[in-house]
Amino acid sequence: MNIAVFDDLVPHLDRGAGYPRANALLSELAGRCERVSFFAMNDQATAKVPDAWAPDIDRRIELLFPPPGYPWILTFERLRDAGFTVLWISRPANMRTLSSAFAERPDLRAAFTIVYDAEALYAPRLAQALRLEGKPMTAEREAQDLDEEFALARGADLIVSVGPGEARALAAGTGREVFVLGFTSLREPTPADFAARRNFGFVGPLRLLSPNEDAILWYAANVLREVAVRTGAGLRVGGLVENSMVTIYEGPKFQLAGALEDLAGFFNAIRVFVAPTRYAAGLPQKLIDAASAGVPIIATSLLAGQLGWTDGVELLVADEPRAFAEACVRLYGDAVLWNALRESARARIAEFYGPGCFARELDRIMVALADRPPWHTAPVER
Repeated sequence: MNIAVFDDLVPHLDRGAGYPRANALLSELAGRCERVSFFAMNDQATAKVPDAWAPDIDRRIELLFPPPGYPWILTFERLRDAGFTVLWISRPANMRTLSSAFAERPDLRAAFTIVYDAEALYAPRLAQALRLEGKPMTAEREAQDLDEEFALARGADLIVSVGPGEARALAAGTGREVFVLGFTSLREPTPADFAARRNFGFVGPLRLLSPNEDAILWYAANVLREVAVRTGAGLRVGGLVENSMVTIYEGPKFQLAGALEDLAGFFNAIRVFVAPTRYAAGLPQKLIDAASAGVPIIATSLLAGQLGWTDGVELLVADEPRAFAEACVRLYGDAVLWNALRESARARIAEFYGPGCFARELDRIMVALADRPPWHTAPVER
């Protein structure tokens, strides 16, 4: 089987925003398919990098960088003629772009099985962000945006999502089966005990107007000072910083570590992971990584709900500044609670995101693809 994958950016591991999962997908597909081509739809900057693969992209993947105005109809003809039978399309904007091209050539659409990797539902995330800015959408507009996203998904042959909550919403909105392809965390638990660790931590790229930036700005403005006074601990943030306003808080109790090659060392040093995320979609990979590494977590109810985790069992949950600060002080000073959350979260990780989980789910999708040949090769009824 030959598969062409379409996503916004080359999925380097330090990009966050679903790209670590996309990275794993490419590696797994490369081991199952004769040929895998990856189209980076909005990544002209990486196209100019001498070695765009870097150390984290499987060398069996063919990387392609379509410029603006790319002739998609011609590309689909070439893919068809080269024996490609599956197009794996991630994120709504890319599905819209490619669907528009197929609308002009239904014969080309019939040449492929299309997998829509919704990865997450983006309409609710946008609505959440606008509410936080004090610019809420009307209920009618929210419903319209969500319906448009469901319509995109119905245009595919197979639908894939990143988590069970998103999958249920997509299934209800499309009337279709939705496959759940989450992510496997392979991190070993970090060995340092409670007493050997210091500070709170967060990991994720900080880009202007992103959910991660919003979360850290909220924490710095509402929680950081009180927690520092009561515990003596600061916040260490690992991740690439791009045009972000978080730098205005940098100081002794707010350290920006930048992009990290050694996340194990980072996780081994911090005592508590904080995730004060107020709007997001998909699966919170940062929580999976922290829990896998054995770092107890304080997060918002939004992220806990995405994982299906329970306050006081796998993590502590808080949404308001006072409650978040109290949770930080409590967990930072309670070794018994710290160890209990650590063990419970790691047990959940092993059950749902342990070694082999991602591969097994992808195998189910590959079987479904084998059972659903492209329309033009479907058996003719007699």
